[in-house]
Amino acid sequence: MPRTTLDFVLVVASSLVLTGVFLYLLQLWDVIHFTGRARAIGAVPNYLYYHLRSSIFFFTANLLFFLFSLRALARRLDVFLDSSTAFEATPQADRKSRLASIYSLDTRTDMAITTFFGIGVIYTAIGMESALLTALGGIRGAEDAARQGAWEILRKLVDGGLILALSTTICGGIGGYALRLLKLIRSGIRDEGRLLILEAVPQGRQEANPQKAFMDLMMLALVRGRERTEEQLRQLLARAGFKLKRVVRTETASTIVEARPA
Repeated sequence: MPRTTLDFVLVVASSLVLTGVFLYLLQLWDVIHFTGRARAIGAVPNYLYYHLRSSIFFFTANLLFFLFSLRALARRLDVFLDSSTAFEATPQADRKSRLASIYSLDTRTDMAITTFFGIGVIYTAIGMESALLTALGGIRGAEDAARQGAWEILRKLVDGGLILALSTTICGGIGGYALRLLKLIRSGIRDEGRLLILEAVPQGRQEANPQKAFMDLMMLALVRGRERTEEQLRQLLARAGFKLKRVVRTETASTIVEARPA
């Protein structure tokens, strides 16, 4: 999907969310009433509130925070990649400032995704607690339970918060993974972009760095594997649609591997 199209989708989604919340609040405060065919519009927020209760406001606020953070991150990445000045030629302080701003926005989007999951978990616990207290709180023994009957207890469970628990679990889980996928799509690498991998790439028998040799031995001892060689990395990147451009050896145990879209 083109980036301009995805940006348009983000703006439309934000506008729809804000409009829906605004219309629901106006209806809740008896400022407006939907009649005729428009009743279906008013039924949608009522349906959502019945299943999600107050969590809908937290989900909505977090979703808006994510959308605006993702848009800011995407713009910052576009500016960074479109910069006419090569990154290597910029002063050290400017490099740190650019990378720090991108890292900050990336952290914000990840925090929003994690919070979306967290809202679902918290309201699942709230719903289950409310349902159990409503259904079982007044029962004083087996005789009370038999007198009420299984159907009545089930009804109290559903009305007491079971629907809230199930709905927020689904919304938090599916929504969190959907936000993660949207972030990957929007901030994905360009055709002219670069993929940098920090890896301990051994040099075989000619390896002079004891740290790399130790890491290779640790891989062999703990997971029965080995650090990938340059040729193995080349094959792995090729399967993922990348072409290995160069391998930069450093004085540390880490090696910088540069790849570009094939």
